[in-house]
Amino acid sequence: MALTTALSACHDNSNDDAPAVARFEITFTNLTAGQPMTPLALIAHDATYQSFVPGKPASIALEKLAESGDNGMLLSEAKASTIHVWQASSGAGMVMPGKSETQVLDIPIAQIASARLIVSGMNC
Repeated sequence: MALTTALSACHDNSNDDAPAVARFEITFTNLTAGQPMTPLALIAHDATYQSFVPGKPASIALEKLAESGDNGMLLSEAKASTIHVWQASSGAGMVMPGKSETQVLDIPIAQIASARLIVSGMNC
């Protein structure tokens, strides 16, 4: 899987209270030879969020992703952690060999220094 990121500057002159965000465009390309990839799960989070703990058993959500390619439970758990997760989204569908998919992530500018990105998916 190839990962390309690009940052485009965002500026908003409106008077609402929405935090300023940095917008990241993430493009995934399946470079495998003949192996489709399940829909990708993207989780933009701070340094304290973990989708797994090294050395500990995997969560049921992570098992579902590994066994069936279903990212729904993993994303639901991430979305429930609203203090530490800014965005959790699923890809549009299977990413076939040689094909790409682009997603956009908005991360609060005030949180950029601690920002992390989890990208999860399985080859079929």
